[in-house]
Amino acid sequence: MRHFRLSWWYRYFQIPFTLPEKEYQSIAIETSNGDITFENVFSDKYKCSVENGDITGTLNGSEADYLIVVKTENGDSNLKDNVIESSKRIEFNVENGDIDISFTK
Repeated sequence: MRHFRLSWWYRYFQIPFTLPEKEYQSIAIETSNGDITFENVFSDKYKCSVENGDITGTLNGSEADYLIVVKTENGDSNLKDNVIESSKRIEFNVENGDIDISFTK
């Protein structure tokens, strides 16, 4: 069985989550302090919010397939809003940090 990794950083500790590799309907993560890192994750919907930290990593699929809503305060994002009609959705909100996401396609 193959797995993918999802990591969350809290202060100086990395807390990795390893989930079976499959396509998830939805992934939702919210943290006050820490980074969220995706490694080849499969999901139709992502809803992530970070107060102090970054959202980084690689998502499986194509950026063009997702409705994307991104909000950053005091940081930068390589993702731009992509308002399209789609059942796939990415909502990332970062207050003090950056968003740096790539896609496999």
